[in-house]
Amino acid sequence: MCYAEFRMILLPNLLALIGVVWIVLRRGRDERVAASRPARWLRMAGLLLLIGQVAVLALFGLGEIAAGDWSGAVHGLQLALTVGLAVVAFSRPLEGGLALLAASLAVAAALPGLRLTSPAALILAAPQGIAGLLLFLAGRLAGRPTGGV
Repeated sequence: MCYAEFRMILLPNLLALIGVVWIVLRRGRDERVAASRPARWLRMAGLLLLIGQVAVLALFGLGEIAAGDWSGAVHGLQLALTVGLAVVAFSRPLEGGLALLAASLAVAAALPGLRLTSPAALILAAPQGIAGLLLFLAGRLAGRPTGGV
């Protein structure tokens, strides 16, 4: 793994994961999401996008390793970070969504010659960005007062 690849892809995800893990350890799970049906659906939609990204990363990594290219193990690191972000973002969707959005924007900004339809952006940045937005909205929706006196 080269330093540029670490800085460009893995480091933003690692920093986002560390930040949200710290929040989860200090504050615990956000139980308010379970009380709101729309928030639960948004959280599940965000999680499904991350599961799709994990499946693609696993496919790429295993395919490269099976072909004899051991650099495919880097996809395993990306996969582990994405799984970690998914787990902690599921626990704290507001903060996890913000962390996913920030990591997605950092990865997108670091990709050379980025176009919105480039394969790298569609595989590395878009799923995390959209999932981050959905999780953030779930957290915001769950945090709203439900009315009453």
